Amino acid sequence: SRLTKEALEKLELTHLQDQLPEQLSGGEAQRVALARAVVHKPRLILADEPTGHLDEDNARRVAQHLLRLNMEGIAIILTTHNQTLVELLNQRVFHLHNGNLLF
Repeated sequence: SRLTKEALEKLELTHLQDQLPEQLSGGEAQRVALARAVVHKPRLILADEPTGHLDEDNARRVAQHLLRLNMEGIAIILTTHNQTLVELLNQRVFHLHNGNLLF
């Protein structure tokens, strides 16, 4: 569909549009999952370690895409251990320490 093509283009994944899931690397599968999540313009995206299996360049692309989505009005709740990603996104941060949520 047109929406699917747009989502794949934004994440520079059009070359993977005909691949089966088992043919994707872990990082490609992670980026495709993000593209799938935004196809229908959700109001909220829950992203658990969205850059966990990505190299630095692809992690930066995903972070920039998440920022664009947020600027378009989509709320994003993201979990990560990647401090560089936290600094790059430069948004409100909550920390979870020993089961306690710290503001």
